[in-house]
Amino acid sequence: MAIIGLLADIAVLILTAYTLYITAFSHKVELISSCVNYPKFEGYRSAMTLMNKSLHAIPIQGVFLLKQKKDCFKFIQYVTYSDPIVIGSWSMCRIETDAITSIRDWNEKPPNSIMLDDIVEDAIIGIESGQRIIWVNPCKNKHLREAKRAYKNNNFDSLTIHKTTMYGLTISEAVNCVINIRLKEINNTYVLHTVFGIAEYDKGKSVLLSDPICGYRTLPCPGESEEEILKTIQGLTNIPKEDIVVEKFGKNTDCRTSSKVFT
Repeated sequence: MAIIGLLADIAVLILTAYTLYITAFSHKVELISSCVNYPKFEGYRSAMTLMNKSLHAIPIQGVFLLKQKKDCFKFIQYVTYSDPIVIGSWSMCRIETDAITSIRDWNEKPPNSIMLDDIVEDAIIGIESGQRIIWVNPCKNKHLREAKRAYKNNNFDSLTIHKTTMYGLTISEAVNCVINIRLKEINNTYVLHTVFGIAEYDKGKSVLLSDPICGYRTLPCPGESEEEILKTIQGLTNIPKEDIVVEKFGKNTDCRTSSKVFT
């Protein structure tokens, strides 16, 4: 009986010590899932679900990723919060990026365009929590120790997030034209209809539209020039030429709003 009592006391002691550890000292966070969504017209977003496996709340001010590429680490700031969010004890939290047009590695010559899912896969996650960095190693990455050292010594290449914003919307890298149509209402007031397009879609045969124009979701022309797109819309819909403004732009378009106006 004495042995049984001793074993019971040891078990209680171990349980008490473990409870104290996960309550006061543990900062274990686990990645439950991650995904990247690629819409055709809007910038893409990435999301991850994290679980707090301690018995106290953990504040999050930001999340970054470190990915081993060749002989160096690539760093990207996944999210930053001006007001920290909090994951409660043994709770899950979904974290989502803002819309992104593209990610560039300006350390390469020439600069490379990188998809976010290529970075998220097998990446080491760093959670900024006050003065502490909580490390999450979802794939049991053998480079965790090197990643910590690289972060501490600022020995990494930073990737740049690009956002092309037009009319309040962050657009995808595939979008290369915007169409503004002025429609006259019954009471003689005008409504502006803005549509984004992907010219030279379907092997260069058509222009894919983000919203229908008089029922048309695609334009039967390659869309090689603004004039070609304008004439195609006019021919399909009979909308007056002066009520259509088309603007084409390239992949390196900065955040802006079309400078063209109706006559």
